[in-house]
Amino acid sequence: MENKTALIGLLREIIDIPEEEYAHIEIIDPNLRVNKSYGKSSILDIKLTTKSGQRINVEIQIRKASDLKQRILFYASKMIAEQLTEGEKYDKIKKVISIMICTDHNLIEDSKEYHNKRIS
Repeated sequence: MENKTALIGLLREIIDIPEEEYAHIEIIDPNLRVNKSYGKSSILDIKLTTKSGQRINVEIQIRKASDLKQRILFYASKMIAEQLTEGEKYDKIKKVISIMICTDHNLIEDSKEYHNKRIS
């Protein structure tokens, strides 16, 4: 990403994580690991990691997508699963944050499951 400062500024407006996390944000490979024999491959728009290892996915959706909720959940679950290799303990899993920037026709209704923030 050409302008990491702008990206960090955007993240500060959207999510509330400790300030020291922003100081070490790293843009990482946007490909989600997949089992070659049967898994669906996915490429995220922007995939980040913080100082403590939290993962952040930033997606931008302009076209209408009826499967938006399922896609967000799918990407998040893959970001969780890719953190572990065989034999590792589940307590190594770090928090995953998914951010979807989208047009009005893609908004998810207000609910307890999703945080929505409309920016005018």
